[in-house]
Amino acid sequence: MSLLFNYAERALRLMAAMCAFLLFSCYSLADELLICSECGREGESGQTACASCGAGFAPSSLPKAEDLSKKAAKPAATEVMKAVAADVAEARRVSAENGALAIVLYRNAQALLAAESGADFEARAAQLLLEELKRTQDGFNGSVAPSRRAAAMRKARREAEDYFRSVGRTPFGLVWVPLDWPQTLAPPSLAAIRHAMQPRCVKCDGSGGESCNKCGGSGRVKCRGPKCKNGFVERRNPNSLTPKTDLVMRDKCPHCRGTAKSSCIDCSGKGVRPCKKCDGSGELPMCKDCQGSGLEACHICTKRKPKEQPKENCPFCKGSLRVLCGKCGGDGKVVK
Repeated sequence: MSLLFNYAERALRLMAAMCAFLLFSCYSLADELLICSECGREGESGQTACASCGAGFAPSSLPKAEDLSKKAAKPAATEVMKAVAADVAEARRVSAENGALAIVLYRNAQALLAAESGADFEARAAQLLLEELKRTQDGFNGSVAPSRRAAAMRKARREAEDYFRSVGRTPFGLVWVPLDWPQTLAPPSLAAIRHAMQPRCVKCDGSGGESCNKCGGSGRVKCRGPKCKNGFVERRNPNSLTPKTDLVMRDKCPHCRGTAKSSCIDCSGKGVRPCKKCDGSGELPMCKDCQGSGLEACHICTKRKPKEQPKENCPFCKGSLRVLCGKCGGDGKVVK
């Protein structure tokens, strides 16, 4: 009977030791922790045998705190790259047929990548995205008239909503993010996402220009030549004895060279004038409450003492001591 009790006691001690080992491994309370496998007691760093039962310590295999932080960052980075890769793949697929839609998708991918600002992969990925976006933008500008670009981009954003919903995204400002990001990411990362795609002038869609009312966006108006008729000027032979019955001669108008159209003065032939709503900048005014940063101090963590509420456990700022601005929502811009 005593042997049975000794076996049970030893089994309980072993279970206690394993539980303590797992507990300390999860929280990583020390860089190197020694736990006796026989009695479950903790030993000091550098000891080779347990001071309580004399059993030898095995080399500690606990991960260090910095190793845990690196491992914890990998899933987040993987999720970011997964979302970015999905948008880039869809943009490449539609770029040949719909350049405006591809631009919307590339810009959304850029905004998602801003969530991992400072990561090792972020700089290279951002450069590749910028190059692809520039090529698509150049092709779009070369095939679409300036007066029609704003309308084309608005239409493309509506078309992109179907794709974003199909892959499980939710709108966050102007960016479509995975469903769990607004609740799991820290406020600085959320503000970085919204900063990457800030709201711009609604009238000109951020281009800074609007269609010219005089020429209707074509950049050409009716020839201003005084005697121009459909691009030609009629004349008769002044030395003729019968000028009324002579044949009428037609010469090309010197102003329009036979096209019957001349360049619009109001828009200098571009078809676009500076937007009156934003004065041609395409930007919205900066939020004065956060000075354009999109963040403000966490009111919970700044008032409570560390002993009352650990800052890293704050559900609002998640340890960053900052929350999204209540006025602009993190955009840093105020919509008029």
